[in-house]
Amino acid sequence: MSSSVELVNAAPSVGLVDLGDRYDARMIVVGSYGEAPLKGALVGSTAHKLVHLSERPVLVVRAQ
Repeated sequence: MSSSVELVNAAPSVGLVDLGDRYDARMIVVGSYGEAPLKGALVGSTAHKLVHLSERPVLVVRAQ
């Protein structure tokens, strides 16, 4: 398995959706550090936006 680094000049959620499309990803996995629900709703988290933008499955892993 190889890995690569790519710099994307876009909002994080949009950039991740674009990369998922470009690489034909089966799933997008992102971490969440657990913002308070109210703050996440007001400010908007990358994970929340990604779940709504992506046509691919999105797995959000919450940090302990």
